[in-house]
Amino acid sequence: MSAFTPADETEREQIRTLLDENMCVEAGAGTGKTTVLVARIVNILASGKANVRELAVMTFTEKAAAELASRVRSGLETSLTAAGAGPVEHARIAEALRDLNHAHIETIHAFASGLLRERPVEAELDPGFEVLDDLPAQLEFEQQYGDWLTAQMAQEPAPEVLVDALNLGLELRNIREAADQLNNHRELLPLAGYDSHDLDVNAVLDRLTQAAADLETVSAHVKDLNDKGYVQTLSLAERLAELIALRGYDAAARRTIVLFDKINRISGDQSKWVAGKCREMKGIVGSIADEIEGARAAMRERATAELVLWLQDFVIGYADHRKQAGKADFNDLLIWARDLLRDKPHVRTYFQSKFKCVLVDEFQDTDPLQAEIVVALCADGEMPRDWRRTSLRPGSLFVVGDPKQSIY
Repeated sequence: MSAFTPADETEREQIRTLLDENMCVEAGAGTGKTTVLVARIVNILASGKANVRELAVMTFTEKAAAELASRVRSGLETSLTAAGAGPVEHARIAEALRDLNHAHIETIHAFASGLLRERPVEAELDPGFEVLDDLPAQLEFEQQYGDWLTAQMAQEPAPEVLVDALNLGLELRNIREAADQLNNHRELLPLAGYDSHDLDVNAVLDRLTQAAADLETVSAHVKDLNDKGYVQTLSLAERLAELIALRGYDAAARRTIVLFDKINRISGDQSKWVAGKCREMKGIVGSIADEIEGARAAMRERATAELVLWLQDFVIGYADHRKQAGKADFNDLLIWARDLLRDKPHVRTYFQSKFKCVLVDEFQDTDPLQAEIVVALCADGEMPRDWRRTSLRPGSLFVVGDPKQSIY
């Protein structure tokens, strides 16, 4: 019986042998992605393109990294005893087996930690820094945020941005959630300033004054005082009068707009109104609802933007505090490693020369921050401001994954 030959054997052979080309391999579950990855690693070592210390092989769990290292060892052992290997290749494979414990086959977080510990001066970090697990990191964040917010609220006067946010209906839990989101995505900080214009409350009140007068005029044409639309116009007129009376008291007017009850745009029976007047009443009511909702949205948009800029000061300050204290969570490892490679060209050049080949398993689970680190290691020359436009050294990068299994 003849041996089975996969339909994509040509592509598999290219993966194993075209070592001077960068490759991105996409394949489904169970098709042998890791097998071809291991085969490429073995060929890189056997060919002398790189030794085990010059490889960076990344995956996304410690278990997967251990299994991958085991499979690389098995692949090298098989190649060592296989017929056809010349004495030079045989010596390279034997050396790779002896030194395999020095190979960087690890999670990307462990790899980032290694970069920081190797160049701590440039990273401005204690080389003996502590890596916090998820739970301790979360508990420490809660403590630091709580202390910071308490101090902010104790100020006299309290920060205007916080007062505005609370007056506009945001709750402390909403502010806490915003801080958490900023902390989780702090690699994007600092944020650019938000170009917005404050709401002209007087202009809004002018338009509502005219709408209230129009509403009063059209309401005189109702034939049945029990009509639901007419009943709503009475309560709406009262609420508008209360709001309009706050002219000159911007803070109170803003708060009233935010808390304005929902307006029913379709309430009213045409048979209970003079011909055409029910439709006219609904049009006026709708314009009032649009005015209130637009003003509310504009105020909340501006307040949220200013709140985010205020909260980022805490997030950045807390990250600096952790760095000074020699503590890092998992995101810190990636962010600080990215910053080290991006902002220190001589360090980037050092690691580029150290790691000749970078291979990434399960690449579909790589987020942009992790991808930027990988690209920096493989860059050919200077990195552009937009790292996604970086030119790569030939044969420096191999990634394999299955988009259908992506966690993003």
